[in-house]
Order: sequence, then C-alpha cells, then structure tokens
Amino acid sequence: MTQISIITSAILLSALMTGCNAFNKPLSTAQHDLGPLTEITPHDELNSDSSLIISAPEWLNDNRLRYRQVYKAPTLVKAYSLDRWVAPPTQLLRRYFASLPLPPDTQLRLNVIDFEQQFDSAHSAKSLFSFSVELFGKDKKSISTRFFRLEEINESADAQGAIKSFVTLTRQAKTELIKWLSQTASAN
Repeated sequence: MTQISIITSAILLSALMTGCNAFNKPLSTAQHDLGPLTEITPHDELNSDSSLIISAPEWLNDNRLRYRQVYKAPTLVKAYSLDRWVAPPTQLLRRYFASLPLPPDTQLRLNVIDFEQQFDSAHSAKSLFSFSVELFGKDKKSISTRFFRLEEINESADAQGAIKSFVTLTRQAKTELIKWLSQTASAN
C-alpha cells in the first residue's frame, strides 16, 4: 500500500468512527411533574404536614413512572426507562393537595393505592389513580372515610399519554376531595 492510500484509509476510518459515536449519544431522562399550580393563589392557606398526611405503598415511594401490560402480563409492573417523576408521587400530590380547604382542627390522611398506567392492548392505555381518604377530628376520632378510583384513557399509549392523563386525574381528584370535604363538613 502506498503512503497516500494508508493516510486516506486512516482518515476514512477516523471519520467513520466519529460518525458512529455521534449516533451513540446517551439518551437523557425526562423529568416530569404534575404541571403548574394554576389554581393556588398567594392568599391560599397551605395545610401543614401534620394536617395533611399522604402515604403510599413502599414501591410507589420513588420517582419511577410505572405501567402494567394487563393484556399480556397483568401481574408484572414495569417502569419507563427514559421518563421519571421529579419526585415520588406522594410528594407531587402533597404539593397539589396542600391547599385543600380542611375544616379547622382536623387531619386528612390520603393513602395512594394505585398510580399507574395500564395497557389494555399494545396501542391502548389508561392512567389509574385510586386512593382512600380518612378525615379525623381534633379528638383524633375518624369523622368520615371514602375511596376514590379515577381513570382516564390516554391520548397516546406511551409515557407522554400517561403523564397528560395523570395531570388531569390529579386536578379531578382535588375537585372530588373539595366536594367530599364540603359534604362531610355540612353533615357534621
């Protein structure tokens, strides 16, 4: 081989290696929350950590965005690798529900049961948010309990579709909680 063909081969090899590396960039993880808090004003009173307690099963206490392929493996819970919550769902929900109008000297305990996307088929999914609530009076006795199950069909069967539905479901949950708290207060 001549010296010119060796140099040309080296330049071509170098260009090919650089080109291949350009396509192998590591993918970055997207961080999501439940959207801006548009309904809270600076004058809203926020509930203290002791008057609003939000809990969840241990496996929901991280920032993974979970889904389940009900049509294929209904007992297998998976998580998206490139989409995550900025915080565990309990912390995101605490931020949204901090301005709930709790009656004076009461405590609300909200227990998240489900916060996942469920695929009915490869091309159809819904987001599911179910939780129970219990309101306690100043004497720490239970005043009222309720179970909520909210779901919404996803616009797209992917992480983006799930996130958009979770934003809607969180707002719907807050509206339902406000109604329930109002009914509970007027009944007692």
